[in-house]
Amino acid sequence: MLSEININIMNYKDFKNIHKDKKIVVCGLGTSLLQLENPENYITIGVNDVSRLFSPTYLLIGNNRNSFNDDRWQLIKNTNSKYIFTHIDKLDVPEEKKIIYKLGKYN
Repeated sequence: MLSEININIMNYKDFKNIHKDKKIVVCGLGTSLLQLENPENYITIGVNDVSRLFSPTYLLIGNNRNSFNDDRWQLIKNTNSKYIFTHIDKLDVPEEKKIIYKLGKYN
């Protein structure tokens, strides 16, 4: 699982196929999340402040800090997720968890 990743190499490409042939639950912020029992038993990818309900394996942040009120931001910043994926270079989250990815071009 995550121990397969060399944590000294913090690069988006290092995650390619890391969970090949395994089931992954992608979690938004909708009410259906309340139906997910024992999320710790799954590999999960969550967005923004999903940590309000549980800490996903991976957290994806697509918005700047100013998009979140202080309460939501503290949940994001203090997540127990193993890694935080974002395209925002200077996002104020723990550096040891931050994985930067590049967005494609619009259109």
